[in-house]
Amino acid sequence: MNYTCKPKVIVVGAGVSGLTTGIYLLDNGFDVEIYEKHYIPGGECTGWYRKGQYIDGCAHWIVGTEPTSELYPLWEHIGAFDGNPEIFPTEYLTKFQLKDGRFFTFYSDLDKLENEFLTFFPEDKRAIKRFLNTVKVYRFTHIPVKKPLDLMNWFQYLAYGISLLPMALPFAHYKHVALEKYIRHFKNEELRGIFLRFLDPGYNIHSFFYVCQTFSKGDAGVVEGDVIDFIAYDITFYQPNGDEAPAPAVLRPWRIPSRGVLPSPPQYAGPLPWCYSPSSTSAFTSPDSLCATSGRCHGRN
Repeated sequence: MNYTCKPKVIVVGAGVSGLTTGIYLLDNGFDVEIYEKHYIPGGECTGWYRKGQYIDGCAHWIVGTEPTSELYPLWEHIGAFDGNPEIFPTEYLTKFQLKDGRFFTFYSDLDKLENEFLTFFPEDKRAIKRFLNTVKVYRFTHIPVKKPLDLMNWFQYLAYGISLLPMALPFAHYKHVALEKYIRHFKNEELRGIFLRFLDPGYNIHSFFYVCQTFSKGDAGVVEGDVIDFIAYDITFYQPNGDEAPAPAVLRPWRIPSRGVLPSPPQYAGPLPWCYSPSSTSAFTSPDSLCATSGRCHGRN
């Protein structure tokens, strides 16, 4: 097959979003080139060794681990669950040691969480009840994975809107509420501090409601292995096909003119294990030449 006759899309960034975008572009008949400035793909989903100790930077857990959820087929399709890794349910999000030495557990189960909240912070009963009730309403959240909103017809768009009606009022109420503003409802300083350990103060509180509701209904978990394994499954889509024609997707390092090419660390000396590039094409390119030679360039205007 002559891949040069097929339309090509350039994707900037080989993080999970960039790799996933490339996979779906391949599914729809495009040639794909993904440019990444780092020496390994993964973006923020990465890990590293320091003094012999492996550190997982992200992701410690993922959303969409429940087989009936909208995101589960997406994870399956991009290969994240290849190798049949075990997915461990999360009894709690984390634990915090308070000033008096006691440990507060932020449980996934909302009934357990309510009991924990009221045991440690009884003076905030009313605000705690309001928080938990909002999380319960946010369980109606579902992501339109199969068909994005901008591709829906009016009937599909209306049906999707109706499905979200139970959470319409709290969504509108908290639409522009940052975490730092929301926690003012709590009297206890340590309780406010617990919320601030999850998100930056300027983050919209929607994010935290969403995280809590996914854990509460068992749709978030820890995938067996480390994040490097997680990314390794994704990039199998971009490997050359041996003696056959090369894979129609190419991962390439991306030169940043002001800084040069990031050097490969010792463990990645030599050919980059994830990089495939035809011999007739330079393995490095600048952002300007990249956009000048491409009909489409994601991430630049």
